[in-house]
Amino acid sequence: MPDPKHKIVKVGDSVVAFPSVMPDEHISAAIAKHKELSLTPSLPHESPNAYIPPELQRIEHAVGATYKIGQPLPDGGVASVGRGEPHVIEINDRAKWNQAPLQTKSHEITHLAMNQMAGPILKDIPPDDPKHPYNISDVDQLRAKGLKLWQLPQEKAAMIVQTYVADPSQRKRLWPWIQDMNSAPLSVENPVSPNAKGIQTTPRPPVPPIEAYLNPAEIKARAAELQAQFRKAGVSR
Repeated sequence: MPDPKHKIVKVGDSVVAFPSVMPDEHISAAIAKHKELSLTPSLPHESPNAYIPPELQRIEHAVGATYKIGQPLPDGGVASVGRGEPHVIEINDRAKWNQAPLQTKSHEITHLAMNQMAGPILKDIPPDDPKHPYNISDVDQLRAKGLKLWQLPQEKAAMIVQTYVADPSQRKRLWPWIQDMNSAPLSVENPVSPNAKGIQTTPRPPVPPIEAYLNPAEIKARAAELQAQFRKAGVSR
């Protein structure tokens, strides 16, 4: 029988009818969970203007990212870093990947990069928040403290990059974190697959400068930005 006394609550742009017998604290928890899920990589919302910035393209090549179809995950995740594999990104749900390929790809590339940081940096990466691993509402305060992308928990760092890629309205705010990739302290040795035979210690190949990943329009735009910065500092170039 329909509940004649639903609790009507506005959630974002929608109106949701909760059962009248549902405690208010449970409703609040459900709404909070809904907001948290809206940030996770499993949802397919992606702007038509989504793109992979040159800084991330450079990191993708630096970490040697490769892609393969993986098995479905118990939690329904779209993609993951291959278990124990330093270069492999597995596509665990091809349909959802195809709905939001750029943001999902950027999220997993960030994980590969974090896993390939120099030993002392990797050791100091904070653990993820088990309750709100994808929450990036506090990143402005963290930036004001001088933190870099690799000084954040992995899921928070990956969500910053994913959000920058997927949501143009957030790019100005998140741009400093993307710039961190130009100076990412990757390990000196290139990690190898755990299935590799024998002991392998391969030096990491030199990574081309960011200019190698810019198109002419981007080079011109960044040159103009530098000139503006020089003028503000009272220097003519």
